[in-house]
Amino acid sequence: MRSILLASAAALALSTSVAQADFLPVPAGTIIDPTDLHISGSGATGSDPVIVQNTSSFTVTSVNATTTIPQPIDVFFAVPSGFAAPTVSGVTGPGGTAVTFTAPTLLAATLSSGQNLYTQVGCAPCDNSLSFSNFTTALAGLTPPITGVTTFNIYEMTITQNLAPMTTDTVNGAFVAGDFIAPLGTDGTKVFDTSFTNTGLIGTAGVTPPGVPEPSSLALIAGALGISWLYRRRRS
Repeated sequence: MRSILLASAAALALSTSVAQADFLPVPAGTIIDPTDLHISGSGATGSDPVIVQNTSSFTVTSVNATTTIPQPIDVFFAVPSGFAAPTVSGVTGPGGTAVTFTAPTLLAATLSSGQNLYTQVGCAPCDNSLSFSNFTTALAGLTPPITGVTTFNIYEMTITQNLAPMTTDTVNGAFVAGDFIAPLGTDGTKVFDTSFTNTGLIGTAGVTPPGVPEPSSLALIAGALGISWLYRRRRS
């Protein structure tokens, strides 16, 4: 298990802790390179968050075009209390090359009302949109909806290989609907995070209720009615 201790706002010193894997406090003013790490996967749809409609794999991509993010890359899971813990069986890089990793570990920190994930793991300067409120709203939009969540347990795994610019790693394992996934890394001078827009959520996307046409359908219906009205008016 691992902790990150930032010696200053401009330099990060990595250290290891046997007791817990939480991030130690990240000082205010630390350089944050925002939304460089994205979660997606086969069959993934949308954003705010990305709905990963696959319970056996997801992807972690660096969209930074110039900087290699050195290992370890943290991947945090926010799991509704009482739901099964995530398990990881393997990680592969480009071309299916095996990538080393550490298995998800339950952290002491949890996430509840009024809190956000990154602050709970120790990175207060990181993106605060990964909030309990946003998470519970997203859960209610799944099919079927998940409601009544009051607490999320937090698990941390690490990808222990560098992530090159514009590179994707695939994480394989067993995950359940309701799991949120958010990565975090550092190159020694700055922190790389994600936003709620590019956070992953395992589940099935919500669908339009029966009998409620999509906006494009409404436009077609309105157009057809207009043509019909004009035709009748010309004949009268």
